[in-house]
Amino acid sequence: MNKTFLILLFFCISNLIYSQQWIKQDAHFSSDSIAVWNISIVNENVAWAAGYNIFNGSNSVCREFTRTTNGGETWIQGQFLNLPDSAIISYLFALNADTAWIACWNDTTGGKAIFRTNDGGLTWNAQPSAEFSSSGSFPNIVHFFDTENGICMGDPVDGYFEHYTTSDGGQTWSRVPSENLPDPLTGENGYNKGRSFDVAGNVVYYGTSKGRILKSVDFGNSWTVCGPEYLDKAYSVAFKDSAAGIAVDNEVQTYLTFNGGESWYDHMFNTEYWGGQLEYAHGDPGYLMTVWQGVNQGTAYSLNNGTSWTRIDYLFYTDIQFLDTQTGWAGGKCDSLGTGGLFKWDGQGLGINDFQVDNELLIFPNPASFEVKIKTNEPAMINIIDLMGTSLYKDSVEAGITKINISNYQSGLYIILSEQKGKISAVTFLKTDY
Repeated sequence: MNKTFLILLFFCISNLIYSQQWIKQDAHFSSDSIAVWNISIVNENVAWAAGYNIFNGSNSVCREFTRTTNGGETWIQGQFLNLPDSAIISYLFALNADTAWIACWNDTTGGKAIFRTNDGGLTWNAQPSAEFSSSGSFPNIVHFFDTENGICMGDPVDGYFEHYTTSDGGQTWSRVPSENLPDPLTGENGYNKGRSFDVAGNVVYYGTSKGRILKSVDFGNSWTVCGPEYLDKAYSVAFKDSAAGIAVDNEVQTYLTFNGGESWYDHMFNTEYWGGQLEYAHGDPGYLMTVWQGVNQGTAYSLNNGTSWTRIDYLFYTDIQFLDTQTGWAGGKCDSLGTGGLFKWDGQGLGINDFQVDNELLIFPNPASFEVKIKTNEPAMINIIDLMGTSLYKDSVEAGITKINISNYQSGLYIILSEQKGKISAVTFLKTDY
């Protein structure tokens, strides 16, 4: 093979993999001690983010949020007004540019509640029928499926989980009865912030401190247990769709499901990129993102459910959310004067097209796990090589469709070269394990 062609080909593939990046945006928080607690994305233009004081962690009383209505070109800082002095933000969920909810907790009484804004965050009003009045009450997550149906999940109180639902846009909330919930285990609680919580359509997955994953398919009105049996803690839960998901505990035991949690499978996970939060960029084929902190802090993405990762950077991040493969934000810490703190995905999806076409060459499906089909217009010499240049398959084929078994290939990116009448065509395909 022509060496210049091979180098150029690798250069193009390298650009395909590494050109994706985050675009730094200014959150406009009041100081460099404020970082993003959680992000809620409405669409490609509208997103909200709650702040917290990084020196006090999740126990900080921080009254700041920020909001964009133009895709992050400008973020406008706001204040959570009308909240009790001791209220601490557990989670923020935004429905549109004007309407959002927050779940709040504290160590005393009077601040445990759901608050709502209908005016873009200028005022926040408590939702009185979601009581959370016990000393043990702890609202963790609030989420709305549409303008009417919403849920708020809390820790167990009086022997069962304190979950509330609404079907009238938050005007009234009703506690989910105990018979519609699994009995809590001793010492079992939920998590706030959202790393152990995910929604796919109308299906909700909610991880607990005892390694169980609670699931609801009816807007939170009834719940079952679907988590892997041996998780220590359901530290991070992410679903690509209503059926396919991943769960990781604090010991980095990792499991995959492909049937909505009915069964789970042990999964090899690269622990170098663990210590934070997982998030699927929903779409076809989709990919898994992670943010983590510590010595190896940064972001990375995986095209094979975390078996291998491609690092993006080494920056400090606190949250990550994706709407689809094109729209996502990550949160971090502001610099001085409120600059930085938010990072927008540059819109270049990492997925490879299901059909990848060269004028003389067609390959499908892509990604593939067991077999690829190659269609050529003329008799051709087909050569499959890995990114190190090693040839794994080489044979002459007739015009038409040729099936090639790739089940023994390692997961990763491969190049298919086709030589027809002295002309070389090249496409890439992704081998996955699932």
